[in-house]
Amino acid sequence: MKGIAAGVLFAIMMLGVGTTYASSDAGEAISNWFHQSFLDRSCEIEASAANEMNASLKRIATDIQNSAQNAEEQLTDSQLKITSESERTIENHKNHYIQQLQAAKENLKKQNEQKMQLYKEQAEAREAAQISKDAEAILAELLKEQN
Repeated sequence: MKGIAAGVLFAIMMLGVGTTYASSDAGEAISNWFHQSFLDRSCEIEASAANEMNASLKRIATDIQNSAQNAEEQLTDSQLKITSESERTIENHKNHYIQQLQAAKENLKKQNEQKMQLYKEQAEAREAAQISKDAEAILAELLKEQN
């Protein structure tokens, strides 16, 4: 009986092994493996691309901030330069006008001194003429009284 039991057991095992190999589809297993490998690799590539894109966006944001800061600094420097140049120009014009006013003042002062000198000379001449006239009149009157 042991031989029959061993034979039946061997037959069942052979039937099970044959069924397992017969029912397995090697193409489907390869297809499933390829599909799963493709999905895994796609996820890796997608994650890598997303990480790279995030890093690029951060670099772009940093570059934009740096460019904005540089532009702001350049604008500030330009404004300071223009302001200082304008102040220098205004100061130069002011000094030029002050020099012109000083020159005009000196000319007016000289003209006024000349006019004042002329006026004094004319006043002295008038006074001298008046004194001479008065003296002549007094002398004429004295002479008239003596005669």
